[in-house]
Amino acid sequence: MTWTVQDRRGRTLAIVTWGLVVIGVAELGSVVTMVGLAAAHAPRTELWPGLVVIVLAALAVAVPDGPIGLLTLLAYGGWWLVADRTAPWTAALVVALAALVFHVALAHAAAGPAGVAIAPAVARSVARDVGVVAALTGGAALVVAVLDGSGLRAPPYLIGVALILIGLLPWIALDGARN
Repeated sequence: MTWTVQDRRGRTLAIVTWGLVVIGVAELGSVVTMVGLAAAHAPRTELWPGLVVIVLAALAVAVPDGPIGLLTLLAYGGWWLVADRTAPWTAALVVALAALVFHVALAHAAAGPAGVAIAPAVARSVARDVGVVAALTGGAALVVAVLDGSGLRAPPYLIGVALILIGLLPWIALDGARN
C-alpha cells in the first residue's frame, strides 16, 4: 500500500509506503528503548543527552544514507558510558540489541530507495543473521554475568575480542555461504 502526499498543485511531496513506516518505527522505537533504559537505570544522570540522541535518530530516519546514524550511535554510546547507571546486565543486553535493530534498519533504509519492498528471502536472511548475533551476544553477556557472580573476573580484553568476533559473524557466514 502506498500513500502519496501532494500539494495543492498536484506536485508529489512525499511517498509513504508500509516499508518506509516499518523502517522508521524500527529506527525510532529502538532508540527510544535505548534512551528509556538509560534514563530508568541512571536516575542521577542528565536527560538532555537522551533527547539529543532521539532528535539525531529522527534526522537519521529522514536522511538514512548520511553520517547522522553513526553520530546517533556514538552519542548514545558516549552518554551510556558517562551515565551514573546501575543497570543490570539484562538491561545492557536489551540496549545492545536495540542498537543492533537501529543499525540494521538504518542500513536497510540507506541501501535502497525509500520504502523499497524487501524480498521475503532477504528478510529471512537478515533476520537469521540478526538472530545469530543477538543470541551470541546474549550468551556472551550471560557468561560474563556468571563469571562476575562467581567471583572470577573475565579479562576486559578477552570480552572485547569476543564481542568483535561476534560482530564479524555475519560476514564470516556470508563468506562461507558464497564458497
